[in-house]
Amino acid sequence: MIRTFVRVLIVLVTLAVVALAGAGSVAQQAFLAAVTGLFLLLAPPRGPLRGTPFLVAGFLLLISLLAFIPAGSSQQALDATPWRKYLIHECHITPATSLGSSPASESAVPSFPIDNTWSPQPWLTAQSCGSLFLSLAWALYLLTLTWEREDRIRATELLVFGIALLALLAALAFALHFHVPGWRQDENRGWFPNRNQTADALALVGIVTYALVFDRLRKGRRVGYLLLVALVPILVELVISLSRAGIILFFGGLLAWHLWPRQIGGRRRGVSPKWIALSAALGIVLLAVFLAWGGESLDRFVIPTDSNAATDFTDFRGAIQEDAFWFSLQSPFIGTGLGNFEPLFSFSREASINQNSALHPESDWLWIACEMGWPAVAAIVAGCIWWFRRTLPLENKPGESMRRALIVAVLAFFVHGFVDVSAHGAGTLWIALLIAGMALPAPMEERSSPVTPLVFRGLGVALLLLAGVWYGSLHNMRGFPPTTHTLARLEAGMASGRFSPQQTVETANAALKIAPLNWSLYFQRGLAEINGGGSTDAAQADFTTARALNPFWIELTLDEGHAWSVAGQPDLAIDAWSDGLRRLGPAAPAAFRGMVGLAMIHSVEREGLVELAFDRIDYLLSILPGATLDESEAMIDHLLQADPQLSKLSAEQRNKLFAGWWSQGDQVQLMQFLHDHPEWAADTWIYEAQFAAKENDYQHACEMAAQHVSAPIIPQSGGDLPVGNLTSDFASNPDNLAEGLTLALAQMKTGQNDAALATLAELVKIPDHPRYLEYLQAQLYSGKQDWLEAWEAWKSYLQP
Repeated sequence: MIRTFVRVLIVLVTLAVVALAGAGSVAQQAFLAAVTGLFLLLAPPRGPLRGTPFLVAGFLLLISLLAFIPAGSSQQALDATPWRKYLIHECHITPATSLGSSPASESAVPSFPIDNTWSPQPWLTAQSCGSLFLSLAWALYLLTLTWEREDRIRATELLVFGIALLALLAALAFALHFHVPGWRQDENRGWFPNRNQTADALALVGIVTYALVFDRLRKGRRVGYLLLVALVPILVELVISLSRAGIILFFGGLLAWHLWPRQIGGRRRGVSPKWIALSAALGIVLLAVFLAWGGESLDRFVIPTDSNAATDFTDFRGAIQEDAFWFSLQSPFIGTGLGNFEPLFSFSREASINQNSALHPESDWLWIACEMGWPAVAAIVAGCIWWFRRTLPLENKPGESMRRALIVAVLAFFVHGFVDVSAHGAGTLWIALLIAGMALPAPMEERSSPVTPLVFRGLGVALLLLAGVWYGSLHNMRGFPPTTHTLARLEAGMASGRFSPQQTVETANAALKIAPLNWSLYFQRGLAEINGGGSTDAAQADFTTARALNPFWIELTLDEGHAWSVAGQPDLAIDAWSDGLRRLGPAAPAAFRGMVGLAMIHSVEREGLVELAFDRIDYLLSILPGATLDESEAMIDHLLQADPQLSKLSAEQRNKLFAGWWSQGDQVQLMQFLHDHPEWAADTWIYEAQFAAKENDYQHACEMAAQHVSAPIIPQSGGDLPVGNLTSDFASNPDNLAEGLTLALAQMKTGQNDAALATLAELVKIPDHPRYLEYLQAQLYSGKQDWLEAWEAWKSYLQP
């Protein structure tokens, strides 16, 4: 009875983690550590210890703690890795400045006891190590428990019904547009912030549910029908999640379950063809239903809403993978320390540089390699191999069909980790750990060991102590280490707008003790130093560090330049903008245009930016359309002095220059320049024509247009009906474009040009009419030598 009760509680704890959206807050993790510690303390396993899992877990914990070893104080040691060298020489962050001294106002945030640790953010790494220890302890507990067949069945049924209820709630929340408190999915498509993690959990449980339905029905248990009903909300929410990976995992898992050999070792036993056919039929029906009513999820496989955007996003994910792999090789043996990927990767990108931040690589395995090193990946692979070998042999005997589904679900979780980060969310990970524990076969003879309870009770005490530490941090108790909760509280204070500049500086100092790689804190401290009339040098140093930590986000340099401009420091504003432009590469011209737009006309900042355009043709072309007359003349004169024949410009760049020159520059000067280059007439005649029209020489303007514009394709009349009949038909139906065009062409054919012009005048009133109507008007007016009206028609025809 106690045994069954413990296993029911285990499933309920797993469901609670899912319901808590993965238990991502410090308060939730403290609660989870306390509950887990009580489990290990009061109901420890009693079977023999399994050495391999403990070795793997111990190795992972040890290698995570290596982040606290001293990095060394020599220059050679500090420059040991590219990311550490960048922090020192580009960000100007050294152990002394990142940890710093603590004024009285910051006494609640102690300095880390080990100076110059390998991890540049030891407090955040310490919290992540605690989370790792919690999951490792729970994994050891689940893998050491003995799961008899009935225990496994009952626990699986409870897991399925629990996930089905949560899936139903999520589906209703999405359909009825209400948000479940605590669920942090932006699009309201599931429990977890990352919808792919929600889909992963649904797919794993869906695979197990599918197998459990047939196991129960084959045994004549009516609960099988309830399980079949429970499968419905699970699959509905899987579709709502909009995750292609989740759909692939589910249907791929069903296929693997069907194709898995029904005997690996042991004696072969017959399997009813009836049940094989029924199970396969259900899988086919589910696939058919998805293909018929998959909605947006199906569209993601077949018809992307924006194929270019879809391709760009796929390329971006691949580029992140590439950059993350090379980043992992910077410190391949012990990584960067847990919790450090995002800030260090932000300035280590090459292939994936754009305006989107990367919170993590698109792979669990790469994330582990980056923060813990490749030996940690090897250890986890060794643990996976041990687990898989322990699940075998599979035989055709009662319960093995269910175990086969559990194994397939765990293998799907491992595979998904190559392209997503489901293992880094407690909710999905704990479901996979529970399924992995239940997949292990019960031993032929259950033996007990007096050592096992002692070991797990020790782990339980350690977890309770960890929970106490986290609770102390939650309540800001003196002497307890800071956590992300402490950091969030400090950041919320700065964001409230109630702090004076001095209070903001002091709060930022305290927050930087916890997260010395947080660029936002440096930026806010710099703003406060400017607003409080503090040291310009100090503010400039903070802004420089913020830009170095987040070098590819242009909004940061825009905001800094604006802050310096408001503070009356135009030179520093231009320096900030120039530095941002240097880092942006191909995206710099568009950003430059935004910077010029922020600067006031005739301001020192704008003059400085215009000077930057003197030596960059891409900058010049980007701002010329919005430049003042004085600015455009200065830029064009400088360009012509450097390249009088524009020989260094491509045809596309010349055309952009002439368009900007015409709209914002000296048009007389442009005409003189183009007169000396008749070889460009095919591209520049429009400016000569417009200039002639401006000088009231409409005939020359029309002759230029007639010379260079190709005649459009105009549909011809299908018959030779009398003009009178066509006129009456069009008069009764003046919105009929086809009838009107037929009439106009007939009138032109019979020489009734004035009547044709009147017909065309009516046709051009029709919304979205074809452009060739204006071409016909231009031809007819030119024939009458009504050059003004002809030019007006040409302008309408030529407008983009």
